[in-house]
Amino acid sequence: MEKLDRHSPIPLYHQLVELLKQEIAADIYRPGDRIPSEGELMSEVGVSRTTVRLALKALENEGLVRREQGRGTFVATPRIRSQFPALLSFSQEVEQMGYRPGTVLLDVTESLIPPSVEAYLGLQPGQPALRVVRMRTADSQPIALTTSWLNLVEFPKLRDLDYTQLSLYTLFEEESELIIVRAIQRILADLATEREAEVLAVSFGSPVVRLSRTTYVAGEREGGVPIEHVDAVFNGGMYSVETELCRGGDQRHHTLYL
Repeated sequence: MEKLDRHSPIPLYHQLVELLKQEIAADIYRPGDRIPSEGELMSEVGVSRTTVRLALKALENEGLVRREQGRGTFVATPRIRSQFPALLSFSQEVEQMGYRPGTVLLDVTESLIPPSVEAYLGLQPGQPALRVVRMRTADSQPIALTTSWLNLVEFPKLRDLDYTQLSLYTLFEEESELIIVRAIQRILADLATEREAEVLAVSFGSPVVRLSRTTYVAGEREGGVPIEHVDAVFNGGMYSVETELCRGGDQRHHTLYL
């Protein structure tokens, strides 16, 4: 590893950040590889421990490395990044990032709509809905756990679809000949429950991104008819969201299709 330029106006820790970024980009260190320890970096580039720690912290904040107590610092798996607005399926986003999308069907059950979902789908207490639970993957690594509630009252044909397919939106639009017109989505940060940690292969209490989304298809009602409400939990170490915010009257409505 090359030495840093002590005569440069660029801080030493920032030079080290850029040097490590270059080596990660060049596949000298690949996802899962351990990078040199603090002591090794101090010796190799001739800087203080404080400088090394600042550089590693900056890389960690950018999601490029993960630090494991007692084991060292490892190159992180690149995150799947969603950019709003985007009329792409989750599978398309994963493919554009260079990964292979996958779906594992965990459960399909017809039951009465739960009170927490009634208002989203515009259903009444006691009406039927289809609950579809799936694990989403990128290159076979678990990235999300999704629980979808589908509106069987207005779309009874949903009972007969194959939910092992990658995209529910493909099922809606191609097999059911429905047209998706919009989605309303809410995002928050949280910690993984025991069940979520088990499915996502992370530690209990690890950071996760929660997305709650209601999807509408074209219909007689203005704004469309709600067909699906989904609660998705994403591995916070593998997924990030990017938005563009505009001032003034040119506001953009950000929606995400998974």
